[in-house]
Amino acid sequence: MNYENRLICFFDLLGFSAAIKQAEQEPAIAASLFKIFSEFKDGGLESALYGAIPFLDVDGMKTCQDYYGDSLMEHADQTYRLVATQFSDSFVISAPADNFAACDLLLRAVQIIHFQFFFSLGMLMRGGITVGKLVHERGGALFGPAMIEAYELESKHAVYSRVLVSKDAATFIDEKLSFSHLKSAFFQGFDGFRVFDLVSALLHSSRFRKERSGVERQLRAVEQDIIHNAPAAHPKIAYLLDRWQQDVHLFSENDATQPVADKAQ
Repeated sequence: MNYENRLICFFDLLGFSAAIKQAEQEPAIAASLFKIFSEFKDGGLESALYGAIPFLDVDGMKTCQDYYGDSLMEHADQTYRLVATQFSDSFVISAPADNFAACDLLLRAVQIIHFQFFFSLGMLMRGGITVGKLVHERGGALFGPAMIEAYELESKHAVYSRVLVSKDAATFIDEKLSFSHLKSAFFQGFDGFRVFDLVSALLHSSRFRKERSGVERQLRAVEQDIIHNAPAAHPKIAYLLDRWQQDVHLFSENDATQPVADKAQ
């Protein structure tokens, strides 16, 4: 057994216990949970990410799914070696730190999972991103100093619905993933930590920046659900609502000052 230097994100779903209890009375919630977890298991998340990667063929640009078809995972895994593990309400995703394309896919995966649970079930996430020594096998072993550090960021420091980034991981993202369109979604939090959260994920998605009223309706709906079912957890959604109110106006102002050609990008 040898440790590998990997970028890792560990995160928990907030409100999972409440959702399970609610699912006893509302079978649709249980069905939605089952559907999402089924899509993520057995390499499902990795496969979805690999499938969308552009691939230049002699006939022009295709996706990896178009090119590899049923053998997608076999070929893409050899290139990217992204690994995702889900257990109960927790997820761990990691990528080799020397594979910058795979690390960019990891950031996309965190963004996608934020969206999946928020829009499908009104659930929020809290986590930690670190880089360091790790053993992570699909369906197998998962341990190492990087895992412990990511868990401690989530459990001891995140508090609100946000993903905190260790100092080493922040430096790694700045220096090695400068090409990633999600790099600018990481911002300095009120307590000095570098942060990635649902709001920054939304505002760095062209789709949801155009659907601001729908996003705000969902945030308010989640707030009402929390007030009704778990009022003690209200600060977690209040944090996001405050972030949304502040940052969406900043993005609106930036859009208004951009040349038309830039807006079309």
